[in-house]
Amino acid sequence: MKENVFHYLQIYSERPTDINEHLYTLYYLVLMLRPENILEIGCGNGGGSTIALRLGSHDVGARHYTIDIEPATHANYRVRHELGLEDGWTFVQGNSTTLGRIWNVPIDILFLDSSHRREDTVEEIRLFEPHVRDGGLMIFHDTGMLDGVRGPILDFLENHPDYDFHDYEHNSGLGIVRKRKPLPGQIMRIFEPAMKLL
Repeated sequence: MKENVFHYLQIYSERPTDINEHLYTLYYLVLMLRPENILEIGCGNGGGSTIALRLGSHDVGARHYTIDIEPATHANYRVRHELGLEDGWTFVQGNSTTLGRIWNVPIDILFLDSSHRREDTVEEIRLFEPHVRDGGLMIFHDTGMLDGVRGPILDFLENHPDYDFHDYEHNSGLGIVRKRKPLPGQIMRIFEPAMKLL
């Protein structure tokens, strides 16, 4: 499979979709972070993100979970038949907010590309962010949708100023949030004088 990774990434990144220009980014983020668990919420029919995340998760031996409210026929076909990488991949058809109430697996990379309705994005962040490990990533597609996706991210970051955020604005937008816990109060007091000088 290794020799075919770039072949598949090239095929899917050259097909014009609303995410094709981000597929290499997703793949390399998986390689760099070397996660144990990836949770992808929303893959739609195209499965481009599923392909990139699945190729990366296979390369590093990570477990890859995908949740979609639809049966995601194309993504299922591509992972199982085109790539032959069904081992290590679990697809669950269902509502993300319903499943989020019972989710109990630690997450290293959370990829969100679901309904893009503001209330759903807010609820998905609320339900799944506590499961993201320190140093883990929350990746949001379609950050160009100000109200439904970008707005909830910015609202969340107001209460988490210690989290890093970078937004790739092309190809509908891809926002990456890196989860970091604030330094304990005792350590913060040591650094406060130096931080005031910055």
